[in-house]
Amino acid sequence: MALQSIEDWDGVLTPLKADKEKAFKATKPLDRNAASEAALEGDHWHDNMLRLVAGLLKDLLTKKYKYLLQVTDTPIILKKKHILKFKK
Repeated sequence: MALQSIEDWDGVLTPLKADKEKAFKATKPLDRNAASEAALEGDHWHDNMLRLVAGLLKDLLTKKYKYLLQVTDTPIILKKKHILKFKK
């Protein structure tokens, strides 16, 4: 089946509907000490290391973002569509 344009997929694919049963549910915050200990013991090492690195990166980016909010009047471009302008 050859499709002539991308819009032809509209007839083939149906829109997805959100399923409340399978919706994302927030989890409890990461216990860094427990994750670190588990990684050191070899218990799901890769998963725990990913969670630790992601948490540290989030904290670092949050701190830099808060610092930029305090010290700049210049708009910060996150993506082409997203421009943050700060007021003092």
